[in-house]
Amino acid sequence: MTRCLSRGHVDHDVLAQVMHAARDDADNAAAVWEMDNLGGRSAGDPTPLARKVITGIDDGDPVILDALPGPSIDGPAEALTQAAPAGADLAGLCPGCADRVNDAYLTDYVQRLHDAVVEHCEYHLNP
Repeated sequence: MTRCLSRGHVDHDVLAQVMHAARDDADNAAAVWEMDNLGGRSAGDPTPLARKVITGIDDGDPVILDALPGPSIDGPAEALTQAAPAGADLAGLCPGCADRVNDAYLTDYVQRLHDAVVEHCEYHLNP
């Protein structure tokens, strides 16, 4: 694929940077989730919730998955602006490239979020 953001194309290097930003955003969201639900801003014993969340993520339980923090609506656009030469924006991409950026960001965000939340839960089960 050619590197031609002005013509609406996104290359592998830019997508890799977008995916890296998505994973960083997911780590931050998981840390806030942990503080709110298991850590310092929560009350009581965190182990029952930690077990429930791990099981829910492993089983794909929509009640658990839907309760996890979603990405910022601007996440893909912000990641692209930081990754692309001359700060290209998502709105300036062709539809196919915009979809690739959104899909790459959202896929990596969700995968890393699930892994990071499980890691936080496991910590509370085995401090």
